Amino acid sequence: MKLSLALLIALLPSAASAATPESMASSAYLKAAPAFRMDRLPWRGTITGAVNGVAAGLGYDRRAWTIKGAVDGSQVDIAIDQDAKTIKGMAGMSPVDLSFTWTPEEMVIRGTSRQMPIKLDINWSARSVDGYADGYPLHLDFNLQDGTAKGYADAYPVDLSLDAPSGHLTGALNGMPVDLTLVDLDLSDFLQSFYLYLR
Repeated sequence: MKLSLALLIALLPSAASAATPESMASSAYLKAAPAFRMDRLPWRGTITGAVNGVAAGLGYDRRAWTIKGAVDGSQVDIAIDQDAKTIKGMAGMSPVDLSFTWTPEEMVIRGTSRQMPIKLDINWSARSVDGYADGYPLHLDFNLQDGTAKGYADAYPVDLSLDAPSGHLTGALNGMPVDLTLVDLDLSDFLQSFYLYLR
């Protein structure tokens, strides 16, 4: 997906002149420019801590295009196929079967994750995420520069704040506190894998 974890997006010439953190999706994981991989970002990032009241630990591998570890006390094993534009594997003891489309301005992820119908429309220019999860509408307003994401998902308020120097992500999600540490990832990575943290 394209964030700290994801790799730098190669912007179209028309977009580069008005580049913002959101339009660049500077660490988008799903659609990276291979030429930037070695120079700009490490191959691997991690998210560790607690979410949904349970310990979490995930490794994002930019070379293998995988997300592996545990969340909500169960194994996560996700493979991202950039050619087929699919995100498949297991999370929460349930299959993950998602497809995605990408442009420099927008990423849309849809399918099923953790037995929930999911759609995430991440618009980097509008700084918003819209869609649904588990039959409930989802909307977030985010600012990658400030490290904030606020709105609602799965019938609960979402209020997240990332301290960039420490990588400490705190706030509320699913009606419970969030206390995570992102290493070599940023808020855009978290948003692009948001389907893993919903329940």
